[in-house]
Amino acid sequence: MSNDQILVYFIDEAKEHLQTIERGLMDIEGMLADEESINEVFRAAHSIKGGAAMLTLKGIQHISHKLEDYFKVLKEHRDLPIDKELQSLFLQGFDKLQDLLIELQSPTGLTEAKEQEVLRDAEPIFDLLKQHLDAVLSGSAAPVAQETTQTKAVETKNKLAVFQREVTEKLRAMLQCFKQPDRPNSRNELQKLCDQLLHYGEEFDLPQWNELIRAARLAVTNLNNQYRDLAPIVIREIKQAQDMVVANRTLEIKVSPQMRSLAPNDFFNPMARSQDEDISTFFNIVEDPPEVEKWKEFAKTIGWLRGPEWITDEKIDYSLNAPAGHLPAPLWLEQWHKPKDKKAELLRKEYDAFINRIQECN
Repeated sequence: MSNDQILVYFIDEAKEHLQTIERGLMDIEGMLADEESINEVFRAAHSIKGGAAMLTLKGIQHISHKLEDYFKVLKEHRDLPIDKELQSLFLQGFDKLQDLLIELQSPTGLTEAKEQEVLRDAEPIFDLLKQHLDAVLSGSAAPVAQETTQTKAVETKNKLAVFQREVTEKLRAMLQCFKQPDRPNSRNELQKLCDQLLHYGEEFDLPQWNELIRAARLAVTNLNNQYRDLAPIVIREIKQAQDMVVANRTLEIKVSPQMRSLAPNDFFNPMARSQDEDISTFFNIVEDPPEVEKWKEFAKTIGWLRGPEWITDEKIDYSLNAPAGHLPAPLWLEQWHKPKDKKAELLRKEYDAFINRIQECN
């Protein structure tokens, strides 16, 4: 068996062992209550350590060895009181092992520079884990105040690491889409990837990032843009923004003129109005009483409003006998009477989906 085959076998086995460890840590109290469960998690870490040693993957060997040692402590003290801090530290250590294995599977493999970076980030996690276990075993109070400060710093690093890993995966997927023929399926996939990138911006509170991703999404939905024009600009700018987030320079993220040129203001509307202007019009409709009746008349004409009730997705008839208006109704149809600040982001997404549906139907 060649070294490459051995590596592939190791990666496949390691993935299964990681799943075992993660399951145990997510229910750490249940794991300690079941002797076989803690033994299984211990063996999983031990197996990864052994395979990594055989392949001289020193970083993976080191972290799996650390986890094995601390799982041994849990094995020997199954009545150990478990708190959220202890579980969090175990999970953070696990994340570092997972990061190394993900890098090992990447096209460039696990480079020495990346290995050292992950090991540096892992060191304070395992130091805190040891301190916490020692304090609990000795019956003394864990150094909560010091740990909390240090752990927050570690958690911030971990969040950034997760952000970097997830965005990198999405960029690779986008690149694969751009390599495919320009068809609706690949366009839809690119839009979904943009939506996932928007989710990260919301999760990590990155408004500048979201502004860029929205511009990228508009560029992708513009059928006038060919992939050869989109790919270099979209990939480059998202990658640059990712680097800025990781370097704590989020405020420097800007939508470039090149990106804006790919999503012109008249893309959605022949009257050359921007999307924001269109959305503003909808807001004016829901806030300006004289316009409400006109809006209702329009909705009744096309079947969105039947009596006092606006149709919703669950009430849509998809059969051939469906009445007029039974297309997937944007959620904002039933939210027109509610405060706009609570539904602004939702309206934007639903508006995008609605306009895209109209465009597909020509």
